[in-house]
Amino acid sequence: MNGTQECTHGAHLVRNRRQPVGAGVLARNCAWPMLALLGAFAPGLALSQAPAAVEVNTGQDVTRPIARVDVRAGYSRATEGTDTGTFVLRHDRPVRLGDGWTLGLRADLPFVMNDAASRATGEREFAGGVGDVLAQAILSRALDERWAVGFGTQVIAPTATRDRFGSGGWRLLPTAGLRYSLSQEISPGSFALAALRYDVDVAGESDRTRRRELQFAPTLNVVLPGHWFVTLFPSTDIRLNTETGRWFVPANFAIGRVWPGSLVVSAEFGIGIIRDLPVYDHRVELRLGFFF
Repeated sequence: MNGTQECTHGAHLVRNRRQPVGAGVLARNCAWPMLALLGAFAPGLALSQAPAAVEVNTGQDVTRPIARVDVRAGYSRATEGTDTGTFVLRHDRPVRLGDGWTLGLRADLPFVMNDAASRATGEREFAGGVGDVLAQAILSRALDERWAVGFGTQVIAPTATRDRFGSGGWRLLPTAGLRYSLSQEISPGSFALAALRYDVDVAGESDRTRRRELQFAPTLNVVLPGHWFVTLFPSTDIRLNTETGRWFVPANFAIGRVWPGSLVVSAEFGIGIIRDLPVYDHRVELRLGFFF
């Protein structure tokens, strides 16, 4: 499960049709850092053709947390039309508790740019600021060589500098995951993971967006020769509003390469297929992660 869950951690507002310049500026601001990131690492990605010989941890398995710092740059267009760019600093830290248990800690600091309207004033403009901070704690344990389980929660705090950059409320996302290793059938480090979250707002501004949303992902991670990997549904982007019964179902996948113990580079893509529940029309996120 990836932790940039959604751009702006829940701010899905109406596109500024009266200021089309903002969307163009946003696209340029988001595209150049992404292209520069891929360009900087593309030569190195092409060098290694050796097959993966060790168990590869790509950082996608919630039951196997790894110490790392991620820098993530993303762009999305919401179903309503809002263009949003994000830049996220993420830190993960596993704490070994004994008897096979691990406490995986995570913190996200997002920076957001969008052309959405303010909930308070209705004014529309292209602007940027700090979004809602996310914290996560997941207890995990391997049950045997194949199976592992993890459970805990995320907490999203209303720290956005403007209401358009966040949800306006405190949110809890109880989380659970069950992983089955496919190292014998496919390759070392490959796995299938059933991941589930329930997003609920618990406090905050009176006009905050009410949330009762089930989020899940049937994740399949396949490690390829040369430590490349492909992941289907790396994020819990399949969603169901439990009050309205509306669904959001995307095509969601990622491709990347990992240097075990040191570095991971990946690109994740999402395209909305069933969009009865407004989340996004399409999105892309680039990740540069440092293991330590």
